[in-house]
This record gives sequence, structure tokens and C-alpha cells, in this order.
Amino acid sequence: MDTLPRSCFEYQDTPQFELFTVARRLLHEGEAPYLARVIELVESASAITEVCDPANGAVQARRAALLADKGSIMKFAEEAQTGSDVMERIQQTLGELFPEQGVVRHDQYDETKRALGQIKKRVIEELARSEEDKAAWHHSWPFDD
Repeated sequence: MDTLPRSCFEYQDTPQFELFTVARRLLHEGEAPYLARVIELVESASAITEVCDPANGAVQARRAALLADKGSIMKFAEEAQTGSDVMERIQQTLGELFPEQGVVRHDQYDETKRALGQIKKRVIEELARSEEDKAAWHHSWPFDD
């Protein structure tokens, strides 16, 4: 039986492999975490950036554009992480009442609806910094009818 070359397993510890892994989660987590990691790699001049020809003007332009957007990308990545953390806390709080893929058992509907309403109030109190934030949370809350 052939065994995989050692380099296959070593590749899993590289920045390139990490980007492939993060890229698989793009639809779930969004673009911001991916771009934030790309910025970290570009800034560290890691092995991933070494494959680019530094004399290539297009490569330099893309790198400059990415770094110019760093502030907004990092802010968006932090906000995306906050959203994921909030959703994880909601899921932990609700336990079996959490609506998996938007579906709640019929016999648990009223209890789940009540619990989600209480959680919504707590989340908004904790995270909203202005009336505009509160309105955004009310509008985008995923568990309302």
C-alpha cells in the first residue's frame, strides 16, 4: 500500500493551505475573514506572497489596493466575527430549541418564539450603540416572523 508523501501533510501547515481552508468557508463566514487573513499574509511577506513577482506592476497594484482597504476589511472581519459569536451564544442559550435551518418543532414553537424574543432584547441592549444600530438589529433579526 502506497503512503502519501510527507510533503502532503507538511503542506497542511502552510499559509497557502490555510487560505484554501478559509476559502471553503466563504459562503458561511463571508469574505471579510478571508481578506483579513490575506492582508496578514501580505504584510508578513510570507511564503504565499513570495510566489508573486515583485517586479510585476499588476501584482504591486493589487497589493497596494488590498492594503489601502485594510481598515475597512479588518473592521468588517471583526463585525463578522461578532455576528458569529452572537449566533453561537444564541444557539448555546436555546439548546434544543434553536431553530436548525429555520425549522422549529411545532410543539416547541411558542416556547422558542418567546425565548428568541428575550434573547433579541438582550442582544440589542448589549450590542446596539445608537438608535440606528437598534433599528438595524430589529430589521435584520433572523428569527422574526
